[in-house]
Amino acid sequence: MSVRDCLLAIMSLGPQYGLQLHAELTSRAPHRAATNVGQIYSTLDRLVRDDKVVTGGQTSDGLPLYQLTDSVSAEIAAWLEPEGVSRDTAWADLLDLVFMVRSLPHVNPVPAFDALSFSFGELPEPPAGDDAKARTAWLLALAEEDLAHTVRSIVDRSRTEVSTTSEHGWGLSAERPKRGRRPLKPADGSALPKS
Repeated sequence: MSVRDCLLAIMSLGPQYGLQLHAELTSRAPHRAATNVGQIYSTLDRLVRDDKVVTGGQTSDGLPLYQLTDSVSAEIAAWLEPEGVSRDTAWADLLDLVFMVRSLPHVNPVPAFDALSFSFGELPEPPAGDDAKARTAWLLALAEEDLAHTVRSIVDRSRTEVSTTSEHGWGLSAERPKRGRRPLKPADGSALPKS
């Protein structure tokens, strides 16, 4: 689910084509570097189907541009400025939230940092029993506390870094990925060459 959310958040910077979105995702969420380009295009197809994204315009060499519909801005804001985050959220999805709010210059990262800090507050010490089941539950609670500590550490470092700089985030890259989904029809209206 979070690759979808990341793409929507990145498109809030403006229209982009598929491979460009892949490059922006890799730049803004480096832990997603293994995301397949095909996953980007299939996610875009679903977003178009669900009326979250439309194709509009094309690059000078005919690659289709994707842009957000008006109806999706509240959904993006709810993801980037959450009121709470579940402790059951996957690790990669937690990193998505931290890295996305840091990389988008028009997003205030503080609400996301606050939601993460609150959701990953200290866990109470579980009672340790003598049986294997109680010890297993205790080890799970310790593992959850380790995760919570790591999340708090990342958030604290990000909060400090953002508060000590005048700006955070960056715009779209000017470097153009070399390929993208072939256009259905060239920009000049001529027929595509046969392969």
